[in-house]
Amino acid sequence: MKKMKLIHYIILAAVVVLASCGDFNENLDGFDKNAYKPTDVKKVEVELTDADYEKIASLMKDDDLKAKKFFVSGSYAAQCIPVWLKQKYPTADNGSSVTVTYRLLAPLMMGTTGTGNQSEKSEPKNVTNPFEKIAGEWKYNPSVVLTLPNEKGNVTSKSFYNRIIIWVNIKYDEPNGFGQFNPGGYLNTFADTEYFSGCSYYNNRVEWVAADAKSNTPSVYGGMTDEEVVATMQRNLITTFAVSLSEGFGNAEPVEGMNVTYTVNFVAHMEGNKLVPYTIQYLVTGKGEFTYVEGSLKPVR
Repeated sequence: MKKMKLIHYIILAAVVVLASCGDFNENLDGFDKNAYKPTDVKKVEVELTDADYEKIASLMKDDDLKAKKFFVSGSYAAQCIPVWLKQKYPTADNGSSVTVTYRLLAPLMMGTTGTGNQSEKSEPKNVTNPFEKIAGEWKYNPSVVLTLPNEKGNVTSKSFYNRIIIWVNIKYDEPNGFGQFNPGGYLNTFADTEYFSGCSYYNNRVEWVAADAKSNTPSVYGGMTDEEVVATMQRNLITTFAVSLSEGFGNAEPVEGMNVTYTVNFVAHMEGNKLVPYTIQYLVTGKGEFTYVEGSLKPVR
């Protein structure tokens, strides 16, 4: 009988302990699961080493990557690097961002061939891209930083500005049509510069000299002060850069839970023959849709 009572007391005590433990776990002093704030939000920049490529190759079971130590495509890098980040930063909280520099196979333009065309040779080169942790998963952030060199003949700059000049001519200088110049319109007589926003594919820069804009387009700028002329062209540039981005990067798409941005760095020719570096940023809000980030148009100090 005593033995049965002892067993009964032991069982009762165990139930009480378990019940109190359950109550304790759900009512920790000072703990509010709804008010939890991430504490290990990483902001890191790394460049992959040979050892890192070998680790990634091991994780992906890719002997070719282990031997070559570069990625054969951007999409494959975007697939592999998050797997590596998950292992390298296991405690990283959502909102963490790691900017990774890695070697990517890319075509390099070589000399001209007998047909007059340029030949290509593929070689690995360093590229840098951000990866972010969202909802527990590392994801490639396809944001872009586009630099437009102020160099005559630079293909990247010329293409970007030329799209704008064509758009300005079609939208504002018709009905004469492209190449049929509208006296007093926004395009200059060489059709290589527009004074709606100041873009020039001849100089590969933005022309924000008020006197030049007044001389070219007096019907619009003749009654303005120099400051008003430049301010008007700067406002218009927000529109024209978005147009060029949309036409040149029409496949850009937003990513759920992530801000995908396009930052454009360019040079402006200002009063006093000054060349001033500028930057502007857009948020990708739809496929091929770019929305200006307020306050982002500014000189680079």
